[in-house]
Amino acid sequence: EYADLVDTTAIFEFFTSKIGMRMLASDTVYREFKFCVDVPSADIDCADTDEKILVQGVIDCCFVENGEFVIVDYKTGSMQEKYKRQLDMYAKCLSIATGRTVKETCIYPLI
Repeated sequence: EYADLVDTTAIFEFFTSKIGMRMLASDTVYREFKFCVDVPSADIDCADTDEKILVQGVIDCCFVENGEFVIVDYKTGSMQEKYKRQLDMYAKCLSIATGRTVKETCIYPLI
């Protein structure tokens, strides 16, 4: 009964999109990447101190391309500029957690 709920057209469209094809070409893909890292408070605009703030979250998907990460965040509804800050924080946290550069973040809209 759950199979009837799957939008196979949307899945096909994703994997034939530019970002989907780039993801398929990667040898390293993480889904639901959980992180918990200390981030300098100045990087979060909370304070101008040397204190660290524990940030935790889950990145929808990320993959390695030419040695650097690409983050893909799936969103439903209207895409707004408010997600830029979230993606910037994901990039900072992923870089801290893995020691790799994040070269790109993108939002993939879901219906």
